[in-house]
Amino acid sequence: MGALFLYLDSTKSASLKRNENATTINVLVPGPHTLIARTDYPEQLVELIRREYEGAVLFPFPWCEDELEFELAKIFTRLKIVAREKERKRLTDDLVKMTEVFRALKKCDCKCECECKGKKPRVVLIEGPPGMGKTTYCQKLAYDWSVGEITTEPSFPEVDMFLRLTCRDMKTANIEDAIDDQLLPIDVDKKDKEKFFHFIRHNQTRILLVLDGLDELPKKLFEEFMPLISGRVFPLTYVMLTARHEAGMKVRRHCDALFEIVGYTKEDADDYITKYFSGHEKPILGKKLIMEIDRDSQLRELTASALNTALLCLVFEDTGGVLPYNRTMLYFELVSCVLRRYCSKKEISLDDKDPVKKYTEQLNQLGELALEALLKDQLSFTFEELKSHSTKFLELGFLSRQPSASKIKPKPSYAFIHKTFQEYFASFHLAHELLTTDRDKAALLAQLTPVRKYWQMWKFLITMAASESDDTAAFLVSSICAAFQPQRLAKDSEDNPPRRIVPHYEYDDVCGDAKYYWEPLHQLMSLPVEVESSFVVKTVEAIAQCEHPTTGVKPYKIKMAGALARCCPMDEITVRDYDFTLNSQFFFVMFEFLNGNCKLNKLTWELNVSTAAALANVLKTCHTLKHLRLKYGSNITSITPALQANHTVTHLDMREAGVGDVEAEALGRVLQSNHTLTVLCLADNNISHIGVEALAEALKFNRVLEDLNIARNDIDNKGAVALSQALESNRTLRCLNLCGEISIGYEGLKAMANALRCNSSLACLDIRGHTFSDLSLAELGKGIQSNCSLTHLYVGYAQTFQPMLRSMSVFDDSSAEAFSKALQSGDTQLARLDLNHSSISSPCVIILAQGLRVNGTLERLDLTKNRIDFSGAVALAQALKTNQTLTHLQLRWNFISDDGAKEFVEVLQHNKTLMFLGLDQNPMTKSGRDLFKVLGGRLEPDESNALVLPPGVRWIRNS
Repeated sequence: MGALFLYLDSTKSASLKRNENATTINVLVPGPHTLIARTDYPEQLVELIRREYEGAVLFPFPWCEDELEFELAKIFTRLKIVAREKERKRLTDDLVKMTEVFRALKKCDCKCECECKGKKPRVVLIEGPPGMGKTTYCQKLAYDWSVGEITTEPSFPEVDMFLRLTCRDMKTANIEDAIDDQLLPIDVDKKDKEKFFHFIRHNQTRILLVLDGLDELPKKLFEEFMPLISGRVFPLTYVMLTARHEAGMKVRRHCDALFEIVGYTKEDADDYITKYFSGHEKPILGKKLIMEIDRDSQLRELTASALNTALLCLVFEDTGGVLPYNRTMLYFELVSCVLRRYCSKKEISLDDKDPVKKYTEQLNQLGELALEALLKDQLSFTFEELKSHSTKFLELGFLSRQPSASKIKPKPSYAFIHKTFQEYFASFHLAHELLTTDRDKAALLAQLTPVRKYWQMWKFLITMAASESDDTAAFLVSSICAAFQPQRLAKDSEDNPPRRIVPHYEYDDVCGDAKYYWEPLHQLMSLPVEVESSFVVKTVEAIAQCEHPTTGVKPYKIKMAGALARCCPMDEITVRDYDFTLNSQFFFVMFEFLNGNCKLNKLTWELNVSTAAALANVLKTCHTLKHLRLKYGSNITSITPALQANHTVTHLDMREAGVGDVEAEALGRVLQSNHTLTVLCLADNNISHIGVEALAEALKFNRVLEDLNIARNDIDNKGAVALSQALESNRTLRCLNLCGEISIGYEGLKAMANALRCNSSLACLDIRGHTFSDLSLAELGKGIQSNCSLTHLYVGYAQTFQPMLRSMSVFDDSSAEAFSKALQSGDTQLARLDLNHSSISSPCVIILAQGLRVNGTLERLDLTKNRIDFSGAVALAQALKTNQTLTHLQLRWNFISDDGAKEFVEVLQHNKTLMFLGLDQNPMTKSGRDLFKVLGGRLEPDESNALVLPPGVRWIRNS
């Protein structure tokens, strides 16, 4: 037989169809211990109620219930419910299902599963802030009972009948009169009614009372209901209560179990949105809204509330699948919806009036209180703090009751349903004061310091007030710049070093030279500058959002952009989307800012090709820009004419920008006509020999480019040959970086060697990472024998590559002979030579050392990870007896033992030129390491700071 529930619902009273033919039906109903005659069970009345529950529909927005309704069974979405401690009332991590709130109470305090279960709680309290889904939860219980699903849950009470009431509609504290008023047919037979209540009175353990919305119970009735809640009336009946916190706190002590609805999880919110739009003519809107929410962390936080999630769906549907163009408009719509909901519940007519305008006074008072709390770093405020304010706004639904922080002197407190609502209302108040009063505007806005703390309020303010007055618009921008105080940010970041990624370390890569490794702007930018850049871009975005993207540009926006450029001129700036949607308004405002910025020197543009026109305008009008970094290589084809005509940009960085042959060919055209670009970085892209050939052709005519980095592209032999031919005639290129992974072979390196014989400008050549044979390297050695300009040569393995090479170059006798002669040549200017990972054996080192003995230019030599043992160490040590220029010798990861170390120690007691010797990761013992102590200087790693010392040692002479 069915169960009997009493359900008091705060949002919608049951509207049953009156059955004029109600008759008495004889039934037998199973009681707790005995069978009850069927003549006592009012089956017809209960069946009417059951039918009403089964066909339940949900009206999420009462003001448009004629247009929008959902079948409860289809739209209902699981809510996250947690248990609350009975003693201290704290929330726990104990998640419970909807039907588990009547699970048996444990007698012990252990957290694990055990057999010490007691009886089921009689009175259960479920609390939650406004709009969290308390009423819908109760409606779903009623539906489940009507279709017989709830009886399958073992933890739920075994009850026989279900009744439902709404607290808000209560006219009397007499529960039987309330049931009669809300649930029974108007013309119900007197005898049938008496049977109905007779069953309730005599079968209390088979009945569940659900009183939904205690907070909306008329004040005069609240105390009169306490006997029912405390068990003095219907003492054996199961009771479920739902309430906001302010009412729930008053009855907690009378309840056996406490729970809290904390809202939706991410998955639940997405599930609701999908269900909401499932019957829509465009169900794809659900997926689009979820994507919008996923891009915005604040919107995602809002969806924890069932009401907020429903409101977002309504706004998204009403705008045709596009959220309002700024956050202010979104919250305006949300606030309007909440106010309409309030008016509908209170039966207050709006007469087509804007609800925000109707309640402006209350919202302004609420905003004043919100601002006071924010300035005190408070997210809530006590009732005492409301004494100087009107409290009419408490009923509107934007605040929820919070537990008191003090147990000794408890004070009722209130908080907003989300912090962004508090910020919105505080901004609403400030905008009202700025536009309608004579208060000191500067003092009002000076409160919002630091900017990063109150950024959301500044955004609300700019989009609320700027369009109302040109003077107010410019004043807002100057005020936010004054509050930003970048010098204070710089001071705050002293403990945070600049975010600089240095590719070469002093001793790990002894041949590295920063002057030939131009780092990307986004790696060089210090933290204060990056924060300031972010501030400017976000302010531009806020200005752009003051109007709908499709509207024309208003004069006040030009004034705001000009004020930003004057008050916050930038030397470096990075333009990226910072998680917001870009539109034409943004580019116009950004252009106005950059055009008025008299200091701009470095610009990083991290926007795609759709923004190329805006970038081209900047290149045409900005006369101070020197460094340009592009994140997307596809931009280059659109801005080629602008770059060709530009006379200020000297550095162009397109590292990891997706540059292919088409873009490389466009850059080739730029190089042929541009007369200012000196540094071009195209590393880590997708350029093949076709694109390289286009660049090489341009180099034949270009007379200004000094540094070309096309590392880690698919250059191959054809590309290397083309570049070599260009080097034969080019007289300005000083650094060429071709390091990669096994794409240049013998033909390419031979052509490069031939070019070096006649080139007199190239100072740095990086060809690390390729697999060169002994014959190839011998050709290179011969090429540098007559070269008089090359000072830096990198042949080995670049540390930026993958840890394991597929193969290594083979530096054998022919190579050693050629390089030894190059070191002995009177023309050579080599100062740094990197031959790491080149399979060099000791016999090759002996040959190489012969050149090192008489060389007068080489300062640093890197022979890391080769096959050098004792005999090679002896040869190098002997060379140091006569060499007077070498300052750094790196021999990591070789096979030099204690005997080899001893050779170096003996020589270094007389050689005063060598400042660094790297023998770490060689098979030396502690005794070999200790040999270096006689030299003084510093040994790494320091014995005092290492529990287990790695083999070998690094010796550094005291300067």
